[in-house]
Amino acid sequence: MELIGRIVLIATLVASPWAFGSVTPEPLWFLCLALGGLLIWRLVESIFDSSGQPLHLPVALLAPLGLLLIASMQLLPRDEGIVSGMEHAVFGEWADELQIDGSKTGTISPVTTRTQTAKLFFAMGAFLLSSVWFATPQSQKWLWAVLALNGAVLGFFGIIQRLTWNGMLFWRVPLRFGGTPFASFVNRNNAAGFLNLCLAAGLGWLLLSLGSHYARVGSVEASVLRSSANQSGSRRQRNRLPLKTRFLSFVAGLEGPEVGVLGLITVMGAAVMFSLSRGGILAGLMGPLLALLMIQVTSRRQGRRGSLWGMLGIVILAGGATVGLLMWLESWGLIKERLASLGDPFAAAQGRLQHWWDTLGAVLDFPLFGTGLGTYRYANLPYQAHVSDAWYVNADNHFVEMLVETGSLGFVCYVSGFVLTGLAAIFLLKQEDISMRATGVVGLCAILSQTVQAVTDFGLLIPSNGLTFAVMCGAVCGMACSVADFEQIRVSKWLSLVKMNGRVGKVLLSLILVVTAGLFELEMYVARLASEARNPVFVILPHKPLDTPIAQIEQAIETGAQALRLRPDDAELHRAVAQWWIDRYRLQAFREIRDSLGEQSKTPATQIWRSTSLPVLHERVTALKESGDENRLASIRSLPVVSSNLVPAYRHLHEAIQLNPLMRSAPNSLAYLTVLQNPAELNSDPDELIETLLKVALFIGPSTPDELLKTGVLADALGHVELSQRALSRSLALSEKHLEAVWSVLISQASVHELLAGVIPNRLDVILALAELTNDVEVQQELTKRGAELANGVKIADSDEFSCILLARLAELQGEPAKAIEAYRRAVRLAPEEIEPRLMLARVLQRNGQLEEAEGEYSVLILLAPNRRDISKELRELRLMMTAE
Repeated sequence: MELIGRIVLIATLVASPWAFGSVTPEPLWFLCLALGGLLIWRLVESIFDSSGQPLHLPVALLAPLGLLLIASMQLLPRDEGIVSGMEHAVFGEWADELQIDGSKTGTISPVTTRTQTAKLFFAMGAFLLSSVWFATPQSQKWLWAVLALNGAVLGFFGIIQRLTWNGMLFWRVPLRFGGTPFASFVNRNNAAGFLNLCLAAGLGWLLLSLGSHYARVGSVEASVLRSSANQSGSRRQRNRLPLKTRFLSFVAGLEGPEVGVLGLITVMGAAVMFSLSRGGILAGLMGPLLALLMIQVTSRRQGRRGSLWGMLGIVILAGGATVGLLMWLESWGLIKERLASLGDPFAAAQGRLQHWWDTLGAVLDFPLFGTGLGTYRYANLPYQAHVSDAWYVNADNHFVEMLVETGSLGFVCYVSGFVLTGLAAIFLLKQEDISMRATGVVGLCAILSQTVQAVTDFGLLIPSNGLTFAVMCGAVCGMACSVADFEQIRVSKWLSLVKMNGRVGKVLLSLILVVTAGLFELEMYVARLASEARNPVFVILPHKPLDTPIAQIEQAIETGAQALRLRPDDAELHRAVAQWWIDRYRLQAFREIRDSLGEQSKTPATQIWRSTSLPVLHERVTALKESGDENRLASIRSLPVVSSNLVPAYRHLHEAIQLNPLMRSAPNSLAYLTVLQNPAELNSDPDELIETLLKVALFIGPSTPDELLKTGVLADALGHVELSQRALSRSLALSEKHLEAVWSVLISQASVHELLAGVIPNRLDVILALAELTNDVEVQQELTKRGAELANGVKIADSDEFSCILLARLAELQGEPAKAIEAYRRAVRLAPEEIEPRLMLARVLQRNGQLEEAEGEYSVLILLAPNRRDISKELRELRLMMTAE
C-alpha cells in the first residue's frame, strides 16, 4: 500500500507544473482531490498496518499548524470590520466610516482566506505523507530522480520554447493577461523557483549515485597521503591534499550514470539562467554556495575533511557546463545584460522598496494577526503613498507578504518552518551514512534557494512549487526523525513533535486529517465553480457592439447566479455578475437607440455606444435631479432597460462592497448606480451612501492618478466639492499626468486664490506647471506670484539640474528671458547629456530671437537624440525662419 501511495504522490508532483503551475481552477481542484485521496489511502494503510513502526510528527509541522490556527482566528466574527482599524492608511482618518454594514471578521476577504487556508492544509498533508513514505534512502532516491528528470524536461522545454517563441505558451495558448512566461509558467520567476527545487533534487540523486564511489576516492587519497608522508613527513600533507588532487580524484570517480545526472543538472541550471529571472538566478547560485558553506562547517566539526569535495566538484562541473551550454546557445550575452541591472540593486528594486515601505503601515495597524491570509492584493492599496499605476497582487517578497497577511505571529510561523527544516537537514549532514548526508544537502539547497528567492518573489504560493517544496521538506524531516536517537532529549525537542507507537493514535490522526480534508475539498470545489463562473471576459467593440451576443452575457449571469448560491460571500463574483448586468444594459440600450434613429441614420456606432455608458446616463439623471423634474427622473428609472438590468447590477455591486470594501473601481461604479435607484427602495440615504462610496474610492486608490481623477470628476458631478478637491489635489501632488483635466475641474469650483489657500499643493513644480497651462493672464500672474514666494521661501539652490530648470521656468513666467537662459545653461552644464534641459534652452533662445545659438543647441540635440522627430522638425522650422530673415 505504501508503494502505491508513493507512486501516486510522485505522479501528482510530476503533473503539477505542466498545467501552468496548477494555478488555474481545474488543475488545482484535481491536485487537491489527489491529495485528499492520498490521505484516505493513508487512513486505510494505518488501519491495516501491523509493522509496529512508530509514527513521528516532525516539529517543523508547527509552522503550517500555526498558520492554520491564525487563519482560523481571522475568520472568526468580530465587533468591527478590519477596515476600521486601518489608521495608518493615507486617508486613515476615514477608516471608521468605511465599513458599509459588511461582514465583520478578522480578514478583509473571508472567502479568499478560506481558499488559501485550504491550499495550506493540503500542502501540510503532503508534508506529512512525505515524512512517512519518503523517509528511507531507497524511496528518496526515486523521489529525487523523478523530480530531477521532470525538472530537466521542463527546463529543456522552456529553452526550446524561448528559442522559438511565438507569443503563446505551448505555442498554442495565448497569454490572456500578459506576463513574462517561461516553460509552462506564466511568470518566469515561478518557473525559476520550481527549477531550483528540482536542481536540489538532482544534487541529491547525484550524491546518492556517487555514494559507492566515495570509498574508492577515499582510498586513492589515503595512498597519496601515505606516499607524501613517507617523502616529507609533513603533518599538513598527511592531513590535507591539494585542491587539484582532491578535485581530480572526484572527477576520476564519475561514471556513465553519474555523468548523465550531471547533464540533467546542467540543463536545469541553464534553464534557470535562460528564464532571465534575476531572483531565480541569484537563488540558484546562492543556494548551493550557502549549502557548501554549511557543509564545510558541519564537516569540520565532525572531523570529515573530505566530505566537502564531492559537493564542490558537482558545483564546479555543473556551473562550467551550464555556462558552456549557454554560450553554445548564444544566450550568454542576453543573460549578462539582464544581470547587469543588479549592479545597483537599490535602483533596480526602488519601486518595490517604496511599495514595501508604504505597506508596512498595515503591519502597524494589525501587528499580531495581519489582514487575512491571501488578502495582500487588497490590504496594500490604502497604504500606498507613492505614485504607482501598478497593482501589487503579491508583494514580490514572500516575507513581507506573510507579515502583512498574518502579522508577526504568522511571520514567525513561516520563518520557523524554514529554520526547523534546515536544522533537520543539518542533523542529517552530521550522520556517517552518505545517503543521509545527501538528503541533508537536498534539504539545505532547497531551503536556502527558496529563502533567497522569497525576498523577490512569491513562488511558494504557486501550487506546484508549494506542493513540491512541502514534499521535499517532509522527506528531509521524516528521515531525520527516523534516524535520531530520541533518548537524547535535546535532539527530540527540535526533530519530532509527537511519536506515536500505537495503531489507535495513527488511525485517529489519519481520520482527523481525512475529515478535515473532506471539508476543504468541498471548499475548493465551490471555489473552482466560482472561479470558472468569473472567468468569462467580454470584449465589446465600440464600433460593433452587437458582435457580442447578449445570449452569452445572459448565460454568464445565470452561471454566476448558480455559483453564488453555493458561495454567497464571494465579493469578486458579485462584482463580475454586476458588470455583466451593466454590459447587458448597454447592449440593449444601444439596440433601442439605434432602432429609434432608423437605418438611415448616419450617427456613428461609437457615438451611440458612448451614450450608453454609466457616466453619460448618470449625467442626464443628475441634471434632471437638479432641475427638480421628478416625473422624468422616475420615468427613466422605470424604463425596462434600466430597471431590468441596473437594479440587479446595483444589488450585486452593493453586496460586493459590503463583503469587501477594498475592491478597486467598485465604489465608483456603485456611486453611479446609486443615483439611478428609487430612494424609497434603498436601505440608507442615497447622498450619505454616495459620500461614503467616494471616500472608499479615495481610501483604496491614494496612489493612482487615473483613479483619483475619476473619483474627483465623479464627486464634482455629484456635488461633493470638498471630496472632489481632495482627490484632485492628491492627483496633482503625485503626478502631472492629468494636469489639464484636473485643472479644468478645479478652476470651475473655486477661484485661484481659494485653490492656492488649501487645494493646490505648495510645490513649485506643480504651481509652475499650472501657470504654464492656463490662458488666463490674471490666474497666471497669481500662480507665478505664489511660485516666486515659494522659490524665495525655500531658497532653491542652483546646484542640481532640476532646481535650475524650475528657476528658469519661473523666470520665463516672470518675463525675464535672460535670467531663464542663464538658469537653463546651468542645467545643461550640470547634465550635458540630458535631452530636456537642452531642448528647453533651445526653445527659449529661439523665442528670445537668439536664433544662431538656438540652432547650435538643436544641432547638439540631433546628435544626442537622432530618433526624436519633434526635435528634427523644430530644427527644420528654425532654419526656415533663419533663411526667411
